[in-house]
Amino acid sequence: MDTNEKRAWLRLARARRLSAAAAVRLLRDAELPEAVFASDYATVAKREGAEVADEVRRLGRGAEDESVDRALAWLARHEDAFLLPFTSPLYPQALLQSDRPPIVLFARGNAGLLGRRTVAVIGSEHVDSESIATGVELGKALVARKVALIERTATPLELSVARAAPSGTILVLATGPDRVYPATALEEQRAVLASGGLLLAEAFPEEGVTPERIERRDAVYTAAADAVLLVAAETSSPEMRLARTAGEMGRSVFAVPGSIHSPYSKGPHRLIRNGATLAESAEDVLGDLKNLA
Repeated sequence: MDTNEKRAWLRLARARRLSAAAAVRLLRDAELPEAVFASDYATVAKREGAEVADEVRRLGRGAEDESVDRALAWLARHEDAFLLPFTSPLYPQALLQSDRPPIVLFARGNAGLLGRRTVAVIGSEHVDSESIATGVELGKALVARKVALIERTATPLELSVARAAPSGTILVLATGPDRVYPATALEEQRAVLASGGLLLAEAFPEEGVTPERIERRDAVYTAAADAVLLVAAETSSPEMRLARTAGEMGRSVFAVPGSIHSPYSKGPHRLIRNGATLAESAEDVLGDLKNLA
């Protein structure tokens, strides 16, 4: 992809009123992203509405913000950095089926992980050391079988899993690809890059964390996973909501059973009662992934 094509994709991604669905329809006729900006105003307005047509015309006249130039500079600065538009064969196919797939993702690291089945190993904020050890054990076993882990940096369990298996981890960020959030995730982020893992971000370089970006990170993370494995969580935790959302999106949901006396077993037990697959080992997850089309 040359610089002009990258710039066109970045401008599309920066269009405030342009959804991925609208971009798909426009690209059907234009074929190349650069050609979208030369589209006939009346035709675009008829198909997508006046707001989208106004945005396409504005960008066609050269209007863009400095973030596009900063993004191009970041891509040029790192040999292992690349842009992932939604038309790329490497773009997570499960993500395309979501309500709001990003027009582009920023990526840095091993693109080969994008061709693997992905499992999100999750657990809530204050789980005990035994639960963390269980998550690490399961994560390492999955990576050993050529499954990619898709993780956030949201909880100690997820950070521990990424730290233990960095070469097979895709980290989805709530910031731009050149930022770290939270600051305590710096070691894990560096390990993932150094060991052959991958970073993915929807936000542009130099953009920090916001509540909306955390929400978008979680949406991308959940949609891009083929399966979610809940190790430990309270019933009211955000991780329970993520697991339920994944199930509603048609993803496979697994839960690790635990002690009836632990509050962190109550979430997995509820999921199991509601139809999630009980997982005692990586083999339980692998069997399901083999059956995916």
